[in-house]
Amino acid sequence: MKITTQAIYEKGVFRPLEPLEIPEHQTVELTVTKLELDGELAEVWDRIARRREAVFRQHGKLGDSAAMIREDRESR
Repeated sequence: MKITTQAIYEKGVFRPLEPLEIPEHQTVELTVTKLELDGELAEVWDRIARRREAVFRQHGKLGDSAAMIREDRESR
């Protein structure tokens, strides 16, 4: 199986920016390509990454449905 996705490298760990259908503790092979983003796009990705981290800390998981996203927005 081959999956292409984007990830953030933080504290020695690659963290995917979207959920992956891979079992926990599955050994994988990574090919890393550094993306060169312009300043504005890099800022947007940074904001997205911070928001995803905040949602994960608050809920223990990332929402994957419109209802969960709406509920999160209404709680702010």
